[in-house]
Amino acid sequence: MRLQPAPVAEMKMRGVDLFVTTGGFTNLGMDIVCHGARAAVRLNAAKPVLFVRGTGSSKDAMLVRMTQKKDSRTFQTSSADVSVENKSGFKKGDIRKVVVTEYPDHFYVLLPEEDLDPGEYLLVFGSAANSFDFGIDRQK
Repeated sequence: MRLQPAPVAEMKMRGVDLFVTTGGFTNLGMDIVCHGARAAVRLNAAKPVLFVRGTGSSKDAMLVRMTQKKDSRTFQTSSADVSVENKSGFKKGDIRKVVVTEYPDHFYVLLPEEDLDPGEYLLVFGSAANSFDFGIDRQK
C-alpha cells in the first residue's frame, strides 16, 4: 500500500509580529490543517511496518500524531520545540519514536517503538512539507 502526501489545506502562523520584532527571540508557531477527517490510507496494525524508498532521509524520519476534527486533521509546530531530532518543532507529545533499519540499496524500514493508538498520523521527513498521512483503525 502506498502512502500519499498529506493534503495540506491551510497553514496559520502564530506570533509572527513579535518574532520579527524581537529578532527571533520569541516563539513562532504554525497550525497546519489537512483536508478530511480521515486519511485515505487505513491500516489495522498497531505497529505498522513502513518501507521507504526514494524519499527523505532515514535520519529525519518520525511519526507525528494528528488531532482529528469533524472535517479535518491538524497538527502544530513551534520554534520553541525545534531540536536536531525535531527540525520542524512538532509538539513533543505528538511525536512517536521509530526504529529504523537501513539497507544497502537505499531503502529503509520504519517501525514504531510502541503500538500506535487508533487515530491519524503523519510520516514526516524533517519538515511538514515532506510528509505522508495514514490512519490506524481499531483492531477487531
